[in-house]
Amino acid sequence: MTNNWSNVIVRENATLENAIQLLEQFPFQVIIVVDEQKCLLGTLTDGDIRRAILHHQGLDTHVSKIMNANPKSVQEGLTQEDIYGVMVEASINQVPIVNQNNQVTGLETLKHLLTSRHELCCPVVIMAGGFGKRLRPYTNNLPKPMVKIDGKPILEIIIERFSGEGFKQFYITTHYMPEKIESYFGDGKQFGISIDYIHEKKPLGTAGALALLPSMPADSPLIIINGDIVTDVGFRQLLDFHQQDSETMMTMCVRGHDYQVPFGVVDFNDGCLIDIVEKPIQRSFINAGVYIINSDMLSLIEPSQYLDMPTLIKKIIHLNKKVSMFPIIKYWKDVGTISDFDKACEEALITQ
Repeated sequence: MTNNWSNVIVRENATLENAIQLLEQFPFQVIIVVDEQKCLLGTLTDGDIRRAILHHQGLDTHVSKIMNANPKSVQEGLTQEDIYGVMVEASINQVPIVNQNNQVTGLETLKHLLTSRHELCCPVVIMAGGFGKRLRPYTNNLPKPMVKIDGKPILEIIIERFSGEGFKQFYITTHYMPEKIESYFGDGKQFGISIDYIHEKKPLGTAGALALLPSMPADSPLIIINGDIVTDVGFRQLLDFHQQDSETMMTMCVRGHDYQVPFGVVDFNDGCLIDIVEKPIQRSFINAGVYIINSDMLSLIEPSQYLDMPTLIKKIIHLNKKVSMFPIIKYWKDVGTISDFDKACEEALITQ
């Protein structure tokens, strides 16, 4: 639970000016509104305040008129894991904690939860060494992960998604125009993270470059993502999923994919027609280009040898080690082609 939360508790007759002063003074980015018995009435964020100002509400307006009167809350006694799950599911950054009488007894913030979770030391490897031939002419003078969507490089979008969930240690593999990437991101400090670069002197495939990583503690997981993936998948949830089963050595994210056969498909037996289905839809899962692997599995990669990720996965399976699947149900886009890149740009504009 966040300390000093009681400093942002106000009564319903507090003013908009009072709320602004508290938001400026304390880092919680929320005001909790209670009644005389300290029962939760509502919450007020800086977004609520901005909207009130845009609607010409005066600074003397009571917070009860502009607060969220139906805020999400959690019952006291829940674990941090449970609270985190509630916050991720509801897409909120703060949540009041209440007792059975709806009296406020605490406040939890996503930032506090993320910074207190030691698993988030899990490093992230972004594979950014490809030539991006299918994205030419965009990649004639630019590495594929530096192509911009809505004014921001794909690589920066990926990093922001991870960083926003508390991941701070990054390795970026490079080969094609590495200086373009390194000059933009540097050591990562300006983005609040740490970046080390793994340069491939020759293309090593989607898994081969992992042999160049520094040694890591046995069984410690690392997340790997292709540098042309844009997704809203919860990386924290992915890590939790991977670590729930101690037998899982690797987790691969998958995406549902439907394909409609453009013809009638026949079913037959011994030369006789049994059935015919007109233009059926075949449903399958495809590799989504996001993985978690335990570090001791990296020993399967021979240094300086080309290796793609599917081959590495087959090696792990051949050793009778468990490889799990994590279905992505949120937004996901592989922007490796011109058409997919253009579509991602259109979708980014729509969601603004």
